Order: sequence, then structure tokens, then C-alpha cells
Amino acid sequence: MLRRIPCAALISAAMLITGCDGDDDSPALGDNGLNPVGGCSAADERQAVHDIMTDVYYWYDQVPEVDPEDYSSNEELLDVLIQPEKDIGKKYSYLTTVEAEDAFLSNAAYTGFGFSMTRDTDGRVFLRETFEGGPAHEAGMRRGDEITAIDGAAVASMSAAQLNAALGPDEAGYSVTFDITHPDASPDTYEVAKAAVNSTVVGKVMHDLGADRDTTYIFFRSFVNPAFDQLDDAFAGMQAARDSQLVLDLRYNGGGLVSVAGHLGGLIAGYKQEGEILAKLEFNDRYQSSNEEYLISLLPDSVDVTDIVVITTPSSASASEMLINGLEPFSDTINVTTVGSTSYGKPVGQSRLEFCDTEILRAVTFKVVNMDGNGEYYLGIEPDCAATDDIFNAFGDPVEASLSSALYYLENGSCDVTASVKAMREHAKRMAMQPGDDPLLRDGWDVLTGGVR
Repeated sequence: MLRRIPCAALISAAMLITGCDGDDDSPALGDNGLNPVGGCSAADERQAVHDIMTDVYYWYDQVPEVDPEDYSSNEELLDVLIQPEKDIGKKYSYLTTVEAEDAFLSNAAYTGFGFSMTRDTDGRVFLRETFEGGPAHEAGMRRGDEITAIDGAAVASMSAAQLNAALGPDEAGYSVTFDITHPDASPDTYEVAKAAVNSTVVGKVMHDLGADRDTTYIFFRSFVNPAFDQLDDAFAGMQAARDSQLVLDLRYNGGGLVSVAGHLGGLIAGYKQEGEILAKLEFNDRYQSSNEEYLISLLPDSVDVTDIVVITTPSSASASEMLINGLEPFSDTINVTTVGSTSYGKPVGQSRLEFCDTEILRAVTFKVVNMDGNGEYYLGIEPDCAATDDIFNAFGDPVEASLSSALYYLENGSCDVTASVKAMREHAKRMAMQPGDDPLLRDGWDVLTGGVR
């Protein structure tokens, strides 16, 4: 049956917001007309999806009138109900399971190979990263490796859908053979079986970078529960190093819990902006009483940050964008700059609505704005300085293109013109790709997990 969940404020696809972690003051939705279904048959489930989308959905008044019985699955019905301009293209609203979501939010865990991919304009597929301890990394696959074939089939000719199908179902033990070309042009073949993967959400921390040796670099993967302690440790190190400048690498961070985003906002801006609004959540006109503000707090590990450069790509979404947008009004006290490429574009969030005990519909139920009321970045947040995602160099390496550009800005107060021109040329080539050519992000759940496989 459809259950009324008091923690209905997760922003996913990925900005999951104040999570289902027992917060008594989380916004409650669905108490004014969301009728629970009578059972858990397939028809009951489709009725539950319909009831949610015609009540708490942010664009409920744009949902077409349909009969749930005319559709063969929950997914097919949801595709018809979502808003045609701001939701359907990127599928912010999506279906998942309690087991999968709880595993990811609690431990950044999922079942897969333990890597994420990118595709260039020639159709070649490369590994963006592999997670230490995951099956792919244990086999020998690394960031910058090119996948040339999967089970003997060349990937360059595959569509995004075919590539994802070739990777198989997300089931432990499912095995695939990868033909790989390493950056030094040497070939390898690996047979890899999917397994449980736990990714470290703060993947890299380095202090005393840059010409003035006062810059900390943090590579941050996801706004999930383990991030609280890991971010505290990173900023405690920044305190000890007495660094005042921060490069926050969110290039593959699809978002997560807003409670984590609020915590990170306090670590960055708590000294100067304590008590100020980082973000406002605004629900549809039926649920205005659920509107909520997230305030910046001064925390034990807060750092007196003078300058922050955030590295972004189209995989930077939701909570990542909320943080950037939320810090923007404080530019008179903290210099906020973005480097990289345009972010994903997700200024809305989903509530966690469970039915039949095991299923979750993450329907868009609110939009996110900063203290000035700004938050219409559906086309993404454009970088102040364009830079490429240099997959052939490691995270935290000062020669890696995006980090190099970030350090250049901090040292010179301007963009690296040479790097920006190169990045803009690559962007122009990518814009010529056909829709769906990039296999990174398929739907809201994929955005949240950063396209991990």
C-alpha cells in the first residue's frame, strides 16, 4: 500500500533532500487527498503512481487525464504523466526500489562494475573513473582506459541504449568481457563480474596547492550520509593547513541529501554567513505549508574561506547546483567561481513516496531557490572559466586540465585563455552530437549516482 512518509524531502536525480533519516521536522506530503491504494496488484501500483502525480507532483496541474488501466507498467504510465518540457527530457521523476536507494544513500553502495564512462565526439568510450575495491579496479581497469569492445562487440558503433544494454542487468555475478586500450596504447582484455560496490564519497583531498601554497583541493562524489564525517575530516585538514582557498571538484557529483549540502555550506561559509539562507524549498500551491529554508551554520570544522572554485561538468547536478546557486549571493565576502563545463540543470527536487513496501516513486515535488529567489537554471549553470575534463590525468594532479584552470584563476584572478579556447572548441564539437549520443546519464536515478555502472 501507499504509505505516507514523513520524510518527503529528498532532492534526487540527484539532489535528494533532507533524507529519510528520522528527521521529525521533514516536510510531510500526501495528507490532503493522496488516497492509499487497497492492495499491491499491478493495477494498484499504477493507481498509486497516478495518485501521486495528480496531487503532490510540482506540476500536478499539467498532468494529462489518463486511465492507469490503459498502461502495462508503472514506467510506461509515469512517462505519460511527467511534465512535457521540464521533466520529460531528463526524467527527473523516476521509479526505484527501497533497497537500492537506501543502500546508496547510506553507504554510497550499488551493484555494478565500479566505474563510470564518458563518450567523445567520435563515439569512443572511455572510463572517467574506477572505484578502488570495485570489480573493474581490482581487475586492472583505470581512469583514461578506452573500452573498445564488450563481449566482442565494438562499442564505437553502439547507441547509448545499446551500450547500456551490453553492460547487462545490475545483478551481482553478471559477467562481461571488456577489450581495453590503455592510454599508452597497450591492449588488455578483462572478464569482470558485477558485485556490491561501496564508493568513497570524498575521493581525494590535497592541501597546500598553488603558487601561494594556501589552497585545498577536495574531490567530492555524492551528497550521501557518509559524506558528513568525510567532509568534516577534509575541512579539519584544511583548518590545520591554514588554507583559505578551496577547489571543490563536483565534476561527477549528481547530488544527494540536502542536509549534506547544508552541512557543506556551513563548512564553507559558516564563518562569514552564519544564519543566512543557503536554499529555500518551494512546493506546489497545495503544499505551501511544507516550504522550508536551509540556513548556514558555523560548524566546528568550518573554515574561513576567502575564495572557492567549483569544478563542474554536465554530470554536476541537483545538490551540487544548489550549493553553487546558494553561495552566489555571498560573493561580496566569498569569491565563488566555476570552472569546467555547463552543469546538468536541475533546480527541482523529488520527495520519497513509497508504495507496496518495496517500491519508490521519486516525483518532483518542489523547486529550489537561493536567498535572492533565483533558481531557474534548467539549462544548467555555465562556468565562469571553460575547461576540459582531462580523464588522462588523475584527480588532484595540478596538470589535470580542470584543476590547472582552477589554480590559474586563484593565482591570477582571471581565466586561463588557452585552456578556455580549447574547452570551447570541444564544447562546440559536442553540441553537434545527436541527442542521446552521450551514455552517461539515463534518468533521475542515474544522475544521482553519477552514471556509475
